[in-house]
Amino acid sequence: MNLENIMYKNPDWAKLSYNFIAIFSFFINTLGIYTIIHKSDRMGYYKYYLLSFQISSIFVDISFTLGCQLTFAFPIWAITTSDGYFWKYFRIPSLAALTILLSFLILQSSILAAQFLEKHQTIMKLAKKEKYIFNSIWRLAILICIIIGSVFFLSIFYTSGMSRNEALKVFESKYPSVYHNFEQIEQFSYHDKSEILELVLYCVAFGLVVVSFVAFVISFHMLSTFRSILHILSISKQSQHKNTIISLFAQAIVLNVILIPLFALFADLYFGFENQNILIFHQLILSCHSTVNCVVYITTIKEYRIFVQQILTMKKLHVVYPAVVEISV
Repeated sequence: MNLENIMYKNPDWAKLSYNFIAIFSFFINTLGIYTIIHKSDRMGYYKYYLLSFQISSIFVDISFTLGCQLTFAFPIWAITTSDGYFWKYFRIPSLAALTILLSFLILQSSILAAQFLEKHQTIMKLAKKEKYIFNSIWRLAILICIIIGSVFFLSIFYTSGMSRNEALKVFESKYPSVYHNFEQIEQFSYHDKSEILELVLYCVAFGLVVVSFVAFVISFHMLSTFRSILHILSISKQSQHKNTIISLFAQAIVLNVILIPLFALFADLYFGFENQNILIFHQLILSCHSTVNCVVYITTIKEYRIFVQQILTMKKLHVVYPAVVEISV
């Protein structure tokens, strides 16, 4: 194991990139929330799924780009958050900060999955395909499975990690050549490789692949079913459902694109690549995924797209009312 190239803190360009992404992300996601609140009248309660997703996206992005500002002390499985605001201003230890970040990520992913499921169920009900409609028991079972799985993963992650003081005791005997360097770091956590932790990581990677595949399958199924029932829907209903289905389909594509740097990050951590800048670059790409999702649904849903164009160009909405013809008897 080569310990000469360990990165103990983020370079200045990475910190600057995190801050820029945080500002841009907050602007885009806030614009998304404002758009959902003011231009979702025809979406019914589905708008609350979109609103919940955008709120969770803000928490994820702030935690990732400002709160943690992760530095992987590679190839040791130590993660530094000394540059992040969680430690600088709130004195939240690295292990707790990482658990907070993962909790927000799980919440965001669960809400996105609920969007797909809810829209799929709506289309199946319109098509009267009873075999694809989940009853309340199935919905409750899915919710329980998500909660149990999330709690299990977070518990394994938290209990398998070591705080700074615990890790320094291990490094003194296991990595004596870098002990003094880690001693100068204000805050970091350490995860010793174990069979349980590796199993959890494999399960996470497999779960991401399954979720990505299911998202594509659901999108294609919704689209094909929607086309078969166009003749029974009004023009306004067609436009409403078409926009949201296309938006979800686009988000499924984005989800697969985001998986590329995520798996590259897994590979960096597990197989021991030497180039630390590539590792940081993967993190920066991942920190943009919420912003990309927001841009996707703003550009794919017509009402949102027009509304945002009017905001950005400072144009007022011109409403053309139909002429009223007075008929005298």
